[in-house]
Formats: sequence, C-alpha cells, structure tokens
Amino acid sequence: MAKENDGEGAPDTPPFHGHHGRRSTVVTRQGSSGLMVRGRKWLLTGCVAGALGATSIAVLVTSPVAQSRGQEAPAPQATGRLSGHDPELIREIEGLFAGEGVRFAATEELVYRCMTGKGLPYVKRQAPDRDINPTLASDSYGTPLSEASTVGYRSAERLRTAEDADPSGVGRLSAADRERWGEAFFGKEDAPVVRATLPQGGTTETSSDGCLSKARLRLYGSLRDWLKWSTFAGSFAIEAQQHATADVRLAELNRRWSDCMAESGYEGIKDPESAREMAARGHADPSIDSAKAQNDEVRLATADARCDTALGYAQSRRKIEDEHYAAALAKHKANIADLRKMNDRALAKAHKIFGDRSQPR
Repeated sequence: MAKENDGEGAPDTPPFHGHHGRRSTVVTRQGSSGLMVRGRKWLLTGCVAGALGATSIAVLVTSPVAQSRGQEAPAPQATGRLSGHDPELIREIEGLFAGEGVRFAATEELVYRCMTGKGLPYVKRQAPDRDINPTLASDSYGTPLSEASTVGYRSAERLRTAEDADPSGVGRLSAADRERWGEAFFGKEDAPVVRATLPQGGTTETSSDGCLSKARLRLYGSLRDWLKWSTFAGSFAIEAQQHATADVRLAELNRRWSDCMAESGYEGIKDPESAREMAARGHADPSIDSAKAQNDEVRLATADARCDTALGYAQSRRKIEDEHYAAALAKHKANIADLRKMNDRALAKAHKIFGDRSQPR
C-alpha cells in the first residue's frame, strides 16, 4: 500500500496543531463509495504537527471544535460561504459534531494527565469557539467579484496560517525522549490494533495502547465504536462531495466554466479548485516575487469571479451538492442516530471529567 502524510484541517478551516506520532489509522478502500485513506507509521521530528488524531480521512476528524456546556449542544449555524447552501442541510451535517468541543477538551485533559503522569511534556490543544465539521470546508468556488478583485483567494494568508507548531516542545527533546514520548502517546509499535468496519465500506484501525487511545476508551467506552462512528462522521461530507463531483451536471458546469476562463486567457483550467491550486503554487514558488504572485492571483480570481457570475456557477453547483448532501443524510439516517447516541453518552462522561466547572479548560 502506498503511504502518505495526513494533515489536520480542511481547506478554509482553522488549522489545529498536534504532534507527530508513530502510528496512524489505516483506512482501506472497498467499493466506489469507500474512501482511500492511507496510513503510515509516524516518526517524531523536530517540526511537530498534524497527526494527533488517530482517525485519518484526508483530514483528521478529531480536529478540536467549540467548547459548549450542557447535555445538548446548540444547533450549529451555517457560516461563511456555506451560507449559500440549504441551511437545514448544513445544520444537519454540522450536527454530526455537536458537542465535540467538550468531548475533545475532555480527551485532551485525560491525555494531559496520562502524559504528565509519565513525566513527559504535554500542552493541551485549544478548541476554537464553535462546533464545526472539519471536513465540511468552505466552498472552494464562488468568491464574490468585490473580494476577488482586491484580495484574490487569500492564498498567502492561508499558507501562513498552515504553519506547524510544537506547543509541547517534543522537537526539543533528545532522540531517546522523543521515542519515549511517541510510545507513551501513541502506544508501542507492536501493540495490538483495534479495527472497525465503516458504514461507507472499508476498514479502519488504531492502536489499542498509548495515552490517546486510553483517553478515548475511557470517554467512549469502546475504541471500536469511537473509531467507526468518528470516521463515519468525518467522511460523511467527503462521500457526498465525491458523488457530487461525479455528477454529469457538475462536469458540464465545469466545462462551461473552463471555456469561459479560456476566453479570458486562462486555458486548460478544469475547475475553480484548480484555479486556487494555481494561485497557491505561485505563492509557494521562491522564484516568484510575492507581489507578483499576489497580482497574478488577483487577476486569476477576478476572471474566475466574472465567469462565476456569467454562468451562475456557484448557485448551480450548490444546488447539485445539496442534492447529494440530502441523499447522504437519508441513506445514513440509522447510522447518524447511532453516532449521536455514542456522542451523547460520551458528552455526559466528558462533563463528569471536568466536575462542576462551567467550562472545560
């Protein structure tokens, strides 16, 4: 099986720092609706970031989310460019992570107690201010002309916020202590694994050992259940988006957009995502002056926005995607109910971990 690094955060979602470790989850694709996610054995490095979550689905589904108090989290609200979608659908998808902030904070607290109890450094990660679905990123299309003509896609800004962090200082430890840290956090390399079969097809696994797994076991009662349902929640939006991408209506819409861009001098760009990738490459290329990269991006984004307006691209694409979100919600109704039951039970345990404090810290 090929191997690849996994990172945290989806495009346009807040980046969350973590720690490179020795073992990550493996997901094996089975069937067209399954997700190909490749696991790898992590090596502790001086630049420590990214792989703290044991579930890998293009992004880690254990990204921290808002800390909320109470047995029932408030209904998430569609924000940013996602507000152009059906708000009820977005609330339902965001709801797959309702209360995750409290559960995440409780997991961090348990990991902290475990690691420091072993005499190892650990800095708990801070959650953002609201519950979010980390794989339901803002739309990678539909930038308004007023924004595109002034700041482009904000590629440089996103590149800056994606920088790695090492809050626990693992990179400053000796090689032997980094090895000890990794084994304490992720478990020993030869530790037994826990495997789960996913509703979308395929299997996923994680170590049964280490402070992270022990924390999740205490909170969720079953590593297999946590693995199955957290992976399901994180891959839900991705599965629906994959079906939307394969929709012939979206293919035709992208063809018309590409033809429009060619008329503006940008030939061979197949879709808006490709335009954003082109802009990002300009900022990442050290041979291109930053001012030129930004000017090039603004011109590209402006042409994109004009084609979007001329074709009604964003509105049409959101309608197609919403149909696939709705179909996925209907298809997985029973699975979503089981996920929410698990999350509610874990949320009650999470509050007990923090006692009577009004906010987990």
